[in-house]
Amino acid sequence: MDRRPGKDVQPVIRRWMNYYGRYYKSALYPTLRCLDRRLVCWAMAKYKRLKRHR
Repeated sequence: MDRRPGKDVQPVIRRWMNYYGRYYKSALYPTLRCLDRRLVCWAMAKYKRLKRHR
């Protein structure tokens, strides 16, 4: 079983990025910022040595 965090949502995010990146780029930035924050929080919880970095 593959436990990568984005495996299930990766195709969906890729489609969003392709669509909004082409037609409505300014709407893409807040969404990607939120996704980035969530991935950072996930990584900091999974890898304890990353807790020192903010």
